Amino acid sequence: MEHTGCVNICSLTSTLPVIPYRKLTDLHYLSKGGFGTVFRAQHSDWRTTVAVKCLKLDSPVDVCLNAFLVT
Repeated sequence: MEHTGCVNICSLTSTLPVIPYRKLTDLHYLSKGGFGTVFRAQHSDWRTTVAVKCLKLDSPVDVCLNAFLVT
């Protein structure tokens, strides 16, 4: 796939794993911005720190994903 700087929601959801909420522990608020809120958590199976990004429902999804993933 050619990198164009844009992320398509359909291709993203087919490549990223779905992580059940019960797999996340030690959830801590980090920051809130124009597109949503970011938390830090521990993934119980992976034994690593992960970022949990909660997008606002009223934000355009493709624009939000580009802001989060293409930096």
